[in-house]
Amino acid sequence: PTEPGPGEVFKEGQTCHIAWDPDTTGTWKTMNIELMTGNNFAMVHLTTVAVNIDGTTGTGTFDYNCPAVTDHSGIYFYQFTSPSSPTKIWTTRFTIADPTGKTNPAPNATEPDGSAIPWGNGAL
Repeated sequence: PTEPGPGEVFKEGQTCHIAWDPDTTGTWKTMNIELMTGNNFAMVHLTTVAVNIDGTTGTGTFDYNCPAVTDHSGIYFYQFTSPSSPTKIWTTRFTIADPTGKTNPAPNATEPDGSAIPWGNGAL
């Protein structure tokens, strides 16, 4: 995935944009995109935002309406999966702000292993 990148902010009810470089191997012909939260060791699936996307052709983008969330922090990320691959791929974390653009700092400044990656557990 190429978007969202670090520091990107989307507003609830407006467009959430996802982008990736098309796969030239054919492995990602059928791919799913899931909205996730949590730390790198205990990821939490919130919802599946796209199913059966062809990740090998086209523009490599998908847009949908950003959901309402309970923590407006940079604690969300997407997980890409394919039934043709055991590999999972993730975006960096991004923020879903409230409809006015208000955000909060992530509840945790570091991952459980000490990595400087802010995280938290959001919810729909």
